[in-house]
Amino acid sequence: MASVPHGSPERLWWMREADEPGRALGLDGWLVYLLNSTNKSGETILGGHLRIRISPDGDSVVETQRLSQCLVQPPPPPGATSAGLVMVTPLFDTPNEGHVFTAMNYREPLLLGTWKTVRGRMWLVAPDGSIDRDRDIAPP
Repeated sequence: MASVPHGSPERLWWMREADEPGRALGLDGWLVYLLNSTNKSGETILGGHLRIRISPDGDSVVETQRLSQCLVQPPPPPGATSAGLVMVTPLFDTPNEGHVFTAMNYREPLLLGTWKTVRGRMWLVAPDGSIDRDRDIAPP
């Protein structure tokens, strides 16, 4: 897997979707996800996930797409039960499956700011995987 970036945390989970799910995204072939995680108590990994598209015959990697930058959120302050999940990305204009995985995995809502275009947007990704657009953000 020479195309996978270096610098992953201690643990990297992989998942292959069944029945060629790329069709749902308008893509041919298989989708394989590399999902970052950690074994440090209280630490939260908010990104660094990859989606790899494999050819329909399974013989080659067609595309590797970074779903987010790797962000580590430290544990909440003493006495707090959660600091919440908050991240901002210039890579996308809408939440993607990596953001949904993060909210569902930690069972916490994720407040996501996207800034790929001049006008940014705020999104709320719920722990059940549902997504609500909160508001547009005016350019500076």
